[in-house]
Amino acid sequence: MLDRSGSMHGWKMAAARRAAARIVDTLTPADRFTVLAFDNSVETPPELPPGLVDATDRNKFRTVRHLSTLESRGGTDMLPALQLATTALSEDESRERVLVLVTDGQVGNEDQILQSLGSIRVHTIGIDTAVNAAFLRRLATVTGGRCELVESEDRLDEAMRHIHHRIGTPLVTDLAVRSAGLQVDEDSLTPARLPDLFAGAPVVISGRYTGDGDGAVLVEGRDWRTTVSAVPSDNDSLPASWARARIRDLEDRYVIQDSGQAELEREIVDVSLRFHVLSRFTAFVAVDPRVVNESGQLHQVLQPVELPHGWAAGGFGAAPAGFAAPGGFAVAGGFAPPPAPAMAAAPMMAKRSRRSAPEAPLPSTVARYLTVVLKQLGRLATRPEAERLAHLATLAEDIERRLDGFRAAGLSETAVRKLRALAAELAQPTDLDDLWQRAVEVLEALAGQRPSFWKR
Repeated sequence: MLDRSGSMHGWKMAAARRAAARIVDTLTPADRFTVLAFDNSVETPPELPPGLVDATDRNKFRTVRHLSTLESRGGTDMLPALQLATTALSEDESRERVLVLVTDGQVGNEDQILQSLGSIRVHTIGIDTAVNAAFLRRLATVTGGRCELVESEDRLDEAMRHIHHRIGTPLVTDLAVRSAGLQVDEDSLTPARLPDLFAGAPVVISGRYTGDGDGAVLVEGRDWRTTVSAVPSDNDSLPASWARARIRDLEDRYVIQDSGQAELEREIVDVSLRFHVLSRFTAFVAVDPRVVNESGQLHQVLQPVELPHGWAAGGFGAAPAGFAAPGGFAVAGGFAPPPAPAMAAAPMMAKRSRRSAPEAPLPSTVARYLTVVLKQLGRLATRPEAERLAHLATLAEDIERRLDGFRAAGLSETAVRKLRALAAELAQPTDLDDLWQRAVEVLEALAGQRPSFWKR
């Protein structure tokens, strides 16, 4: 799967094409493959039939030729491409099924994507200086794959060598860890799905034990086993390191499973509080008894965030659907940092208000897009009339094109209707100054809803 969305423009698109072509070139006649290039739509090599094809020299040549023509465009709609890929790979479950995803990872429906994976091993290649590394590592870990990050073209060859080792036949499959004197809690092992063992690719497994720490563990797989003796360590970070990995496993199960969420939530909170590690249900709380704003009045300040290196600021086509750039809003006024606050991990509880219920939280991807659009409107407010009119027309087309992606990301129907109505107004401008101000007011009103990063 190759991401060809607008956020992949420039050197990232060239590196992604090279990465995909190198993977195709390494395939043998015994392999079957397909290539899915996705943005708002999914595209396959036109000279090849749909579904998996034999990795013959002719098919590989046609595919590499097609890859050389791909350019960045449109938004990032990864889920339909992923569903097509898993369907194709499910046709023959007797083979080793591998999915290689080349992307910058800028999506807004991460949990939904994780739910659609099934039992396919996914290797991720993240290409960008501002890659969504947490999501891509999570995707690879859950499926037993490997994540490689490519921050520049100089790193591409090394990353592709690592991925090539993982695409080949594994040395050992069906890994398991058993007690051999050291009383290992097998339920505590992480990652929950132990990966296969490949040449040149170490596997790190962590877990907890009971007793005095003497003895050994048995590491075994299909037609292979070895015994590893326990070695004491005074590294105080080991418990927290295990707890972070354990919480990641539990949170992924929370997202993927259809039942048992309440029990998983309790276990996640228990591990988080016991080992002082954050989770989606806990937060660090700073308590400062000083009153630094006796009036209690606040004012809202728009806090722009610069685009990461390599991201284009001009033109709407360079940004993925539902995502434009990191950024957000900060509320300031009467706030001062405490000199030395006490920090504690605690369950995060929602507080019900007696006021009218707020609108649905604005998806973070939409909020980021609105932040960049508002910044552009502010920067162009004093430009000549012809340039501003052209900008509004482009903005109208861009908003209309992104609405389906915004809805899929979770934007409320009320907000979608407001954006559609604004796009219609911008497409037929009357009084330029009034319409410019109208656009700013509508977008600021929508962006005033802070993104929801938590379950409740």
